Amino acid sequence: MGEGDPLSGEGNGREGGHGGLLGATLLSGCRMPGEAEERKSPAHKVTLPLHTDEDKKKKGEKNKPVSFTLSKKPHLALETSSSQEKHTNFADKKLALRKAELAKALEEIEMTTHLIDLKKNTIEELKQRGAHLAETNCRLMRYIQHTDDSTAKQARVLLQEYEAFQSVQAMVQTLNQNRLDTARAELQETEKTLQKNLGELQQQLEEATAKVQVLQEELSTLRPYINGHYPEEDIKIVFLQHSIENLKKQQQVETEKTEKMVEAMLEELQAKAQAEQEAILQKVVEEMLLHQDGLKQMMINNYILQREILRQREANKDLEKEIGELKISIQTLRQSARDPREMIFADVLLRRPKCMPDAEVVLGLPTKEEPLSGCSAPCPIRSTVGLR
Repeated sequence: MGEGDPLSGEGNGREGGHGGLLGATLLSGCRMPGEAEERKSPAHKVTLPLHTDEDKKKKGEKNKPVSFTLSKKPHLALETSSSQEKHTNFADKKLALRKAELAKALEEIEMTTHLIDLKKNTIEELKQRGAHLAETNCRLMRYIQHTDDSTAKQARVLLQEYEAFQSVQAMVQTLNQNRLDTARAELQETEKTLQKNLGELQQQLEEATAKVQVLQEELSTLRPYINGHYPEEDIKIVFLQHSIENLKKQQQVETEKTEKMVEAMLEELQAKAQAEQEAILQKVVEEMLLHQDGLKQMMINNYILQREILRQREANKDLEKEIGELKISIQTLRQSARDPREMIFADVLLRRPKCMPDAEVVLGLPTKEEPLSGCSAPCPIRSTVGLR
């Protein structure tokens, strides 16, 4: 056991030495890339010192506390020889293990050096990429600055054009508004005249209906006296009533047509005015953006509007002519519509002489009817007609 202790101590010392060397090599291999770049020292392989027999002897001597002397007895010699063989076998095993550990350490060192080289390469690539990114950033900054300048210039130009366009648009709007006001005033005047004419026609229609009612009442009073003697006159009365109703219907249809025509013309004029306004604005915008010649376009638009106003006035004149023709036709219809009493009793009322007080007249009146007071002839009929 005394001989085993120094061996174990020697083994521990060697293992400690190998551990310290491995730690130094690993620390030297795992340095940071920044430190390697600052020192700029090339990577070189680390060589481990070999242990010699002298070192072993020195370590063994240091660890040996007591020295033994061999005796002359044979059994002691045999024991020492066997212990020496065991010691040599154990030392060989230790050496083999240490060689294996050294081989592993060398492999790890090679791997660390390879990793260091790879890290250096990656650092160089990162530097190159950083330089490339810096260049691209500079180019992008210049491009952005250039685009900002160009956009600012374009914005200024567009603002100037927009201001000019706003001024021209305001002028055009004022002109169009004035023209629209004049057109609306003319339309209102035409509407007033048409309403006035329609009111007059309505009044005339009411007067005609009142006259027809009066005539119908007169016919209702005279019908008992003439039913038996004038069947043809009854037919004429019915025919005239139908004609009066037809005239009423025709007059109503004509009034509705005139109203529809007026409404259609008003809508058409409004639509034309709006379309012309939009077209004029569009033309003004196009001319401002293309040629910057707004005054010329304004003159053209003014000329077009003047022509359109003249055309609308001509259309209004045509409508006034049509209204005059309608009035003339209504007057002719009124004139053609004679007094139904004159048409029915033409041979009784107009063509015969008046009944004188001393004239003898014989009437064939029904016996059930009481005679009229004051006269026994068709004199009351004539007198009533004359009074009416």
